Amino acid sequence: MTHAQIGDGGSAGFTPRLPGTAIDAVARSTARIGLVDRDGLIATFSKRLSRDLGFDSPDDLRGLSFASLWHPADRAAVEHAFTKALRGCTQGADVDMSYVHGVERPAHVTFAPGTVGGAVLMTFDWTGPDAA
Repeated sequence: MTHAQIGDGGSAGFTPRLPGTAIDAVARSTARIGLVDRDGLIATFSKRLSRDLGFDSPDDLRGLSFASLWHPADRAAVEHAFTKALRGCTQGADVDMSYVHGVERPAHVTFAPGTVGGAVLMTFDWTGPDAA
């Protein structure tokens, strides 16, 4: 089954259409959070979330399509949750992070309508028995 791709992939020259203060606050946060713009491109993720997803720095993710982060089997549910957030509803999806960590690592990603420039707030939580 083919899924619609939200966003057009990363861009080294990508500049989020969001206030710098919002981007900086999320990037410095100790929570597992991120801001995704209305087009599905990552504006920024916190350092903690970036590391959990296998990246060294939030800057490594800026401009990438958020949908590219998830295992193909999880993408439809994640994209549905994101679309619901764009329409004003908070929605989540279960995801399998074993492809990043090499062992079973169930997690849950939630998207909520943002108040900054129409961005969507993404939160990420480990759901397994050894949730970190």
